[in-house]
Amino acid sequence: MEYKEIGALLKSLRIKHGLKQAELAELLHVTHQAVSRWEKGTNMPNLLTLTELKKLYHISIDELLLEVESKIDTSPKNYTPLWFLRFFIFPLLLILLSTGLSQFYFHLNTPYATIIMAIFFGVILSIIMVVIKVRNRGYFYLSILGLLLLINGTVYFSNRNFYDLMEVPYLQEIEQFVTDIPYSNYPPKNIKYTMNDEPYVMMYQEGDINIQLYEINAEISSMLTYVSTNNYPVMSVAILGNEAYFSSYESGTGGSTIHLLDLTTHEVSLIYTAAQRFDVVASETTLYFVELDDFFIDYNDIIYKWNGQEIEWVAEFNFEIVDILYKEGIGHFYISINRSNNQDIHKFGNILIYTEFFHLQSQVFDEDLTEEFHLKKVDNRVLSTLNNEIISLRFNEVTFTGLRGSEDQMHETGDFSMFSGSIVGPNWSIRTQNAFYSPDFRPVGGHYIFWRENTGRYIAIERDTISLLEGYSRQIEEMMIPSYWRHTIFVIVIPLIALVMTFGTTITSKKKKTKEKKSQTNLQSESL
Repeated sequence: MEYKEIGALLKSLRIKHGLKQAELAELLHVTHQAVSRWEKGTNMPNLLTLTELKKLYHISIDELLLEVESKIDTSPKNYTPLWFLRFFIFPLLLILLSTGLSQFYFHLNTPYATIIMAIFFGVILSIIMVVIKVRNRGYFYLSILGLLLLINGTVYFSNRNFYDLMEVPYLQEIEQFVTDIPYSNYPPKNIKYTMNDEPYVMMYQEGDINIQLYEINAEISSMLTYVSTNNYPVMSVAILGNEAYFSSYESGTGGSTIHLLDLTTHEVSLIYTAAQRFDVVASETTLYFVELDDFFIDYNDIIYKWNGQEIEWVAEFNFEIVDILYKEGIGHFYISINRSNNQDIHKFGNILIYTEFFHLQSQVFDEDLTEEFHLKKVDNRVLSTLNNEIISLRFNEVTFTGLRGSEDQMHETGDFSMFSGSIVGPNWSIRTQNAFYSPDFRPVGGHYIFWRENTGRYIAIERDTISLLEGYSRQIEEMMIPSYWRHTIFVIVIPLIALVMTFGTTITSKKKKTKEKKSQTNLQSESL
């Protein structure tokens, strides 16, 4: 108990009994300076004087001491600013700092949100400190700290995938819809087309008896339409206007059938049956049938034009057509070929470029190579693979991308390119290893992602799930904290803050008790 506290009580008792310092001094047979020193807390009355005060104020010495304790102000103003700085404000700032550094990069989109969070917690806790008065404030504030630690710990353990991230997500899933189409591990082929000014995507797998049509701008729960091919396995597809054509091979006979799919009514009809094996390809105005000759030595592949009623001969080649596609804009066909002769049974491949009327314009490689080329159109580029590296063709110019794999792993979204689930920049560099992340920050492959121009979002079609995606904030891309630091912040910094707060409260409590004990000892010594 401090002298000043006892002095303040003695002064309040004197005033309560209507006495002046001089009058009290006369009654106690002491000087008025002695009374003044008692009330200022610079000195204490002895035991004899306390006995006189007991009689004068009709109160016992024990009651006097208890009265002093009850008058001690337990509000935070008794604590010095240094105590707040060392044992409350500093740990609080560390909590906010660690919480912000470890969570704001993905849970919040802008740096301003962290500042707002820090101010909010600071104001709330300051109000608690000023308004709430408790007996043991140190442990009360420590309880508040414990609550904050519990909240942070809950966030940490419920978002473990986030703390393992090694890159800033480019896209994040905000909604999903599960279909009953379990695409196999081999990704389906897709063709983008427009109907009534709305974007659509057709997907199919070779040999399957169903075609899936996706209306990209529709609600994800209603964008998918199933089309049955009447049990004809789909082998190749070409789209011309509002009609799609697909070929189907007859097992056993070696023949084929060509079918028309009305993209408006989704009705399927048989339009042509042949004893030969046909694939279909279309320019901007014409549908072509490609007859594939299976004879190994002397090839005789023929291209026909479909006039709506029957086929018309267009061109005949003495090589095997491996793959063929039409490049809009320049109006050229890219044809991947294999050549061989009677003296050499090995196949040699090349890529030839023909006009829409099948006049040879150029060939990509000066000499045929021991490689079989397959073709895929991605954005305004034609892709193929050479020595297990994806190459890009702009007319007959070849660009090596540095991406190891197959052209089938490439996909164009309308805004950027995808390579086997990774997002590729315009210079063929990998932007992010994973296409997008689920709400709990699990990475998802996302081989097929399409741009929704009307909402500025994306649609991902992955196995049996359709996901609605939105872009993640790029403001934080250069401020990414490595995964191990995000773990360290919670594993080390947060418990350290709790430890500092505990020691601070304990030390303060011990100092207070030591001071009280010293005051009581001094009081007893003076009384004697």
